[in-house]
Amino acid sequence: MLMIHQMAVVPARRRQGLGGSLVRASVDDAIGSGASIVALTFDDTERGLSRFYERLGFTCLAGAEISR
Repeated sequence: MLMIHQMAVVPARRRQGLGGSLVRASVDDAIGSGASIVALTFDDTERGLSRFYERLGFTCLAGAEISR
């Protein structure tokens, strides 16, 4: 299982694909190591954060917990 607790990209480097690349690399590495569950939690105080994770293939389970 991969559990992402916190990930951030400094504001000056956002919207350049870095966050998506970090998440995809982490997921690919975890799956390659045999993980069957990938989950994360986040505080959706930043508008659009849940949409960001949904675009990466995650599904909202309850509140701000989403899983892939």
